[in-house]
Amino acid sequence: MYRHAPLEQRLFLRGRIWAFQGYDYRGKRYKATTHQTDRKAAIKAARKIEDERAVPPSNPASHRAQTATLDDGLTELELHDARVNAPETTRQFHEDRGGHLRRLFKGEALLVEIANVATLKKYTDKRLAEEAERSTIFKEHVLFRQILGLARDKGIWSGEPKKIAIDGFRKYSDVYKPSREWLEKVEHIEALIAHTSANPDKHRIDRRDDILTYANTGVRRREITKIKPEHVDLGKRQVMVHGTKTVGALRPLPLNDVMVAMFRRRLRDAPAGVALFVEWGSGNRDLQANWRRARKSLIASAKHKRAAAELDATLPRSMTFNHLRRTFCSQMRNAGVSLDDCAKLLGHEDRTMVELVYGVTALDTLHRAVTKLPAMALPPERLPRRKGLSRRQKRRLRAHRKAAVGAQDSCPPTETTGSVLGSDELRKRAGSGAK
Repeated sequence: MYRHAPLEQRLFLRGRIWAFQGYDYRGKRYKATTHQTDRKAAIKAARKIEDERAVPPSNPASHRAQTATLDDGLTELELHDARVNAPETTRQFHEDRGGHLRRLFKGEALLVEIANVATLKKYTDKRLAEEAERSTIFKEHVLFRQILGLARDKGIWSGEPKKIAIDGFRKYSDVYKPSREWLEKVEHIEALIAHTSANPDKHRIDRRDDILTYANTGVRRREITKIKPEHVDLGKRQVMVHGTKTVGALRPLPLNDVMVAMFRRRLRDAPAGVALFVEWGSGNRDLQANWRRARKSLIASAKHKRAAAELDATLPRSMTFNHLRRTFCSQMRNAGVSLDDCAKLLGHEDRTMVELVYGVTALDTLHRAVTKLPAMALPPERLPRRKGLSRRQKRRLRAHRKAAVGAQDSCPPTETTGSVLGSDELRKRAGSGAK
């Protein structure tokens, strides 16, 4: 709207509350609420706010803290990424997630107005209505708190970012339920490799070495395409892996015998400076198709129906690159490697993700663990009780008989015989009278 339009034309409703669009002393447009439901009172409040912002502030720092917008916070985030030389994937992530924040919060929204739990709850409800994944919304919450932290460090916002969180989105474990599927046995990995493309031509590439590398090194999908001949040292039996999460993610990865043989074969005709592995664009789709064939073959090769049913119940239904990464970590974990060492091999700073996502303990490992318990003596077997009544039952039976005898003694004699007749005698007399 044109800046010289009358104030009455620059008013608009936010629900039942009147807000207005104005311009400060620098000519920068802003939107502010009047906190009024009556239009006349809103015009009066808006005119007062506009007059205050039309004059340069006496305390620029305080004024900046009161007028900083979400766009200012996103700008600080971009500058921070440039200062720390953040990877391109991180910058793209911030741009994508920040786009949702800017779209729903509005870029010109003041940080002092949107930095609260109630506003974050409304944002979450809108994202859930858009059917966004809960893990995605959680990442947007983290990014929002990161923006507030940078704004606080620059003095354009005052507060504690950690306090701006809502129930159900406070921890990553609240929204992320990781899969626990992995290839527990070597023959399962070999079946997947056997059913992977082995006839390279101009349309298809042999991906068997890719599967073998994922299962024996645990590298990420984007890390494998950065491995070049100069990164491989067969003398030291290691390869330098360039991480994708942070600049400091470069790590040496030891190689076992099969990986040494595979890299020796790859280095035979590999030109320097060219990646040893080609990017696998349709990787997820191909992995799914290859695993379906491998899974069907494993079940069909079972010796009997019961074994086939067990395989059908235990083998993963799907296959992704993350499954192969989890397979590597779980194999190491079940071989006795510590959680900290598994985290270093995966390129993590601590063992949190190993415990939460990648390190699955096999049932056979737990069986071997319980066999290490110290031997304990078996207590003597308690013989079963012999047939017959217990002492309590015998006491109750004696008490019952005693009560029955006492009741018979208290009965008066009959007129016919002058004594108490038994039931057999009464039946005999009743039978003779009937005749």
